[in-house]
Amino acid sequence: MNTEILRYIRRLFEHHARKMRNIVARGEVSLVLDSPKMQTNQIRLLDGELIDEAERAQQYGFTSHPLNGAEAFAVFVGAAREHPVILAVDDRRFRVTGLRQGEVCIYTDEGDAITLKRGNRIEVKTHYADVLAEKNITARAGGDISAQAAGNIAANAGQNLTAQAGAKAALTAGTDIELIAAASVKLSAPSIILAGSVMLLPGPGGGASSIQSAGPITVNAPQISLNED
Repeated sequence: MNTEILRYIRRLFEHHARKMRNIVARGEVSLVLDSPKMQTNQIRLLDGELIDEAERAQQYGFTSHPLNGAEAFAVFVGAAREHPVILAVDDRRFRVTGLRQGEVCIYTDEGDAITLKRGNRIEVKTHYADVLAEKNITARAGGDISAQAAGNIAANAGQNLTAQAGAKAALTAGTDIELIAAASVKLSAPSIILAGSVMLLPGPGGGASSIQSAGPITVNAPQISLNED
């Protein structure tokens, strides 16, 4: 084999070797465009090269808007620098650490987190939580449902507000208990205990207020008001 053929083969292999070495790269996110159907990122590679409009592939059903400075891991389809695809973005500055094996966490840089913990527990941490439903919200528990607040707990209904219990329904407050509905408020249980300042008022539309129980009704309050128009 003559020298020219060997040089040609060497140059060919060196060309493909360079392309293979550059097929995977890592860098930092410097700009995010979240309005397109496929999110695109501008990333600066470790060697200083700036890559524009790199498509970022995300898992179906999950999407995020990474912060500038987050770490990106990209591949170049066909080893072509003009076709970058970001496969993963991580941010060690805010990643939640200390999870046990098998646990999963969704988090933000502000400290909000939803953690699927061991023992079939789900932990939600945030400052404000809003549940928006165009139709119905149903909560069922095989055991107890507990709601605790340092401030107030309010239940407002545009029509009817109904609370039912198979055993005992208890409403306890240090000051006042108010159940407000535009139509009617109904408490129905074998045993009902109302403790605090208790007031039964007709609704703004003249709806009725009723307390029904198959067993005893106990009212413990320094003040009891029953008002009807």
